[in-house]
Amino acid sequence: MTVKKTVVPAVAGTTPSTTKKAPKKSADKLKIEKLEAKIATLQEDLVKKNEPQPAVKEPVVLVIPYLHSKAAGKELLLAIRAWEKNFSELTDIVIVGDMLPELNGVIGHIPHRAESDNPQVDVASKLAAVVASGLVPDRFILSNDDIFPVAPIGMEDLLTKKITGPLREKGKESTTYRENSIRTIAALKAEGITQPKDYATHLPVVLEKEKLAEVLAHYQCLKNGHMISTLYFNHHFPDARPIVVQNDIRGSIMISVWKPNPDPAALRKVMHDRQFVNVNNFGWPHVEPYLVKFFPKKSAFEK
Repeated sequence: MTVKKTVVPAVAGTTPSTTKKAPKKSADKLKIEKLEAKIATLQEDLVKKNEPQPAVKEPVVLVIPYLHSKAAGKELLLAIRAWEKNFSELTDIVIVGDMLPELNGVIGHIPHRAESDNPQVDVASKLAAVVASGLVPDRFILSNDDIFPVAPIGMEDLLTKKITGPLREKGKESTTYRENSIRTIAALKAEGITQPKDYATHLPVVLEKEKLAEVLAHYQCLKNGHMISTLYFNHHFPDARPIVVQNDIRGSIMISVWKPNPDPAALRKVMHDRQFVNVNNFGWPHVEPYLVKFFPKKSAFEK
């Protein structure tokens, strides 16, 4: 006898299932996989942390005290142009004291009214305002409106400590500047610094707020006139061996044009081979034409 097989017809649109279901993972195996994934993520994070990170650049701020009544001309504008052109690391400039109408809102300004006829006391008062200001970082460059970088410079040029030689009495007899120099010598010797150095080079210097505040307070600089840079570096770096600079034709870094009748040939030479030029009211008329020629374009800080 033949037994017939009953064939069940497939439902339209379907196919008989032939796949087997994957066996479920055990709880232990799932825990291991999660742990391995977590370890891999931690390793990736560790690699990223160990990769060199871009350095956060410290702002490089130039501070210039300015008293308009003592200016011979447009020294400040030309000094700003000189710094902008020749110091590529510069990020900001802050003026302490009077403000020129030619300058715009890009430049920082700490208003300050002259509080003393003694120039060094007035500068000390301006520097106290700098210490208290949030516009200026903990480390900054201090310069003057009559100091001009006339060649490309870097921070290393400014950080190098410079002196004119041993500290001696300076200035003409019975002048305020001479009295301030005598007071500075006495103050340092009272601190046991018997052979102080003269850091009053009329060049830019790099200062730190905390160290500066200590000097201003310790030597009562807001009350009695002192040579502040000379106090600062002798007080904090008594064993330093700075380089000696000369400000005349024999020098190599700077030239001071302080005479009413400088030799034209010598002036032309030094204006093209020094890093810095500084002037007084006598020298300004002779140096201004060179600066106008060197820096004819307005800076980003001018209107």
